[in-house]
Amino acid sequence: MESDRQISLEANSESNLSTAQSSASLISSNQNQPLNKKSSYVTLVIMFTLNLINYSDRFTIAGVLLKLQNYFDINDSQSGLLQTAFICSYMLLAPLFGYLGDRYSRKWLIIFGISFWSFMTFIGSIVPADKFWLFLFIRSLVGIGEASYSCVAPTIIGDLFTDEKRTKMLALFYLAVPVGSGLGYIVGSNVADLFGSWQWSLRVTPPLGLICIILLIFVVEEPKRGGAEGSNVDTNKSSMFNDVIYLLKNKTFMWTTMGFTFASFVLGGLSWWVPIYVEYAIYSKNQIPSQISLIFGVVTCFAGLIGVALSSILSSKLRQKMKNADPLICALGSLIAVPTLFVLVAATREANPFLFWLIAAIAISGMCLSWTLVADILLYAVYPNRRSIASAMNILICHLLGDAGSPYVIGAISDALKIGKPDSFYTKFTSLQSALYAGPFFAALSFAAYLFAGIYVDDDRKKVDDYIKKSQKQDTPNSGSLSDCNINEFSDPQDKHLQVYSNPLNESEANLRVNSNALDSVQTNNEVPVVFKSSANLLSKTSPSNIIE
Repeated sequence: MESDRQISLEANSESNLSTAQSSASLISSNQNQPLNKKSSYVTLVIMFTLNLINYSDRFTIAGVLLKLQNYFDINDSQSGLLQTAFICSYMLLAPLFGYLGDRYSRKWLIIFGISFWSFMTFIGSIVPADKFWLFLFIRSLVGIGEASYSCVAPTIIGDLFTDEKRTKMLALFYLAVPVGSGLGYIVGSNVADLFGSWQWSLRVTPPLGLICIILLIFVVEEPKRGGAEGSNVDTNKSSMFNDVIYLLKNKTFMWTTMGFTFASFVLGGLSWWVPIYVEYAIYSKNQIPSQISLIFGVVTCFAGLIGVALSSILSSKLRQKMKNADPLICALGSLIAVPTLFVLVAATREANPFLFWLIAAIAISGMCLSWTLVADILLYAVYPNRRSIASAMNILICHLLGDAGSPYVIGAISDALKIGKPDSFYTKFTSLQSALYAGPFFAALSFAAYLFAGIYVDDDRKKVDDYIKKSQKQDTPNSGSLSDCNINEFSDPQDKHLQVYSNPLNESEANLRVNSNALDSVQTNNEVPVVFKSSANLLSKTSPSNIIE
C-alpha cells in the first residue's frame, strides 16, 4: 500500500510539474519572441529614410538663406533666429516625447511626428513676404514634429540589435545625418533655382514624409523594449522626476551629453553660416559665387559619410582592447576639429578653393566621429526602459546649450561688429569671420568632456548589464532563481501538507520522499515557476489525503 501511494504521488507530481514547465516555456517564448531578421532590417531601412528626410528638411532653409533674406528683408540675427526657434521647440518638447516613448507605442509617436512636421513644412512655403514672424512661428512648430521622431527612433534600433551589430546599424542610421544635411543644401538650392522660387524647396519633403507614414503603419513592427538584449523589462512606471534624477547621477550620460553639446554648438553654427560666409568672401573680392550651397552640400555628405563610417570601424577594432574606446574616439574627432576649424575660418578669403573645401571636409569628418558612438553609449550605459527619456534629455541639453543658440549668437556677434562700419560685403565677411572663431574654442571643450566620459563609461555599462541580468532572473520562468518569491505563497493557505522549495538538484532525475504522514520536500531538475498559481495549486492537491489507496 505504501509503495502504491508513493508511485501515485510521484506520477501526479511529475505530471503537474511538466504541465507548469510547458506553460512557462510557451508563455515566455510568446512574450520575448524577437522580430525576425527581415523585419528588423526593413524597420532599419525605413528609420534611415525618415532620418534622411528629417535632416534634409532641417537644412533646406540654410541652402536658400540668401534668397530668403532678400524675400523677407531680414538681417543676420533674424536669419539665425529661424534655426534657433526651430531648435528651441524641438528640444523643449523632446523630454515629453521621451517620457511617452518609454511608456507608450513608439511607432505611433513617430507617425504623429512625421505627419505634423510634414504639414507645417508645407504651410511655411505659402507665407507672404510681410509675415516673417508667422514664418518664424511655423518653423518652430516643425521642431515639435521632429522631436517626437528623434527621441524614440534610435531606441527602436537599439531594441533590434546588440553589441557590434547595433553599433554598425546605428552607424548606418546616422549616415542619414550628414547625407540628409548635404541633400538639404543641394536639393534646396537647386529646386529653388529650377522653379525660380525658394518656396519650392520646402515642398519636396512633405510628399516623401507621407510615403513613410504609410510604410510605418503597414510595414513596421515595434520591438519589445530591451528585447534584443534578452531583457524582460518593459514599460517604465517611474515618474519623470525619478528618471531625470537617475540620468543626472549617470556620469557617463552627463559627460557624453556635454561633449555632444559643445560639438552641436560648433556644427550648428558652421552648418548654418558657412555657405553664406563663403559667398560674402567671394563677393568681397568683386567676384560672383557659383553653386556654393551645392559644393558645401556635397562636401558635407562625403565628409560625414567618412566620419560616421570611420567611427564604426574604429569602435569595432578598439572596443575589444579598450573598454572606454567609444568616448575616446569621440574625443579624437573633436581634437581633429580644433586646428582645422581655426585654419578654415582664418584662411577663407585667401585660400585655394580646393584646399579650403578639403580642410572643411577634415573638420566635418572629425566632428561626425561622435554621431553614432554617442547614441550607442546612451543605449548601453542607460537602463533599457529609460533610453527614450535619455535620448530626449540628451536632445534637450545639447540643443539648449548647443546648436539652438549658436546660429543666433554668431549672427548677433556679426551684427554687433558691423556697427559703425561701411555696409559692404567685406564688412559682412570680416564680422562673420570673427564670430565664427567660437567654433575651435567649443570643439576644445567637447574634447575635454569626452575624456571625462571615458573615465566612467565602463562602470556604468556594468551596472546596466547587471540590471538586465537581474530582470531576466526575476521575470523569466525557469530562470534559475526564485529568491524573491516562494511557490508556497501561491498555494492553498489551508493546505499544510505540502512544502515545496526551489532547491537545485544534484542528481539527474527528480527525487521524491514520502512518509506516512506528510510530504517533506520535492527536489526537481528544473524549478517550478512561481508565477503559475494554478500549477502550484495542482501540486498542493497532491497531499497524502488526496491519494487513492
